[in-house]
Amino acid sequence: MATLPDILSRTAANIGMDAGALRPYVEALIAIVAEAHTRNEAVELMTFGTLEAPGTSPPFRAHATLLPSGDGEES
Repeated sequence: MATLPDILSRTAANIGMDAGALRPYVEALIAIVAEAHTRNEAVELMTFGTLEAPGTSPPFRAHATLLPSGDGEES
């Protein structure tokens, strides 16, 4: 499993930025998620999906656009 520094480095490289420049944004995101979890709230991760409240199963619900379409259904 990738660690936070791995993800940060890869993301920075993909968008042409220095990983150090992205660190404040990552730290802010982590703080937002932590605060939401202390309030037992879900966190929407833009087009990726929703990180559900702690103790919820499943803990992550993928955005519909990431799911395979059903038989003959259009998305």
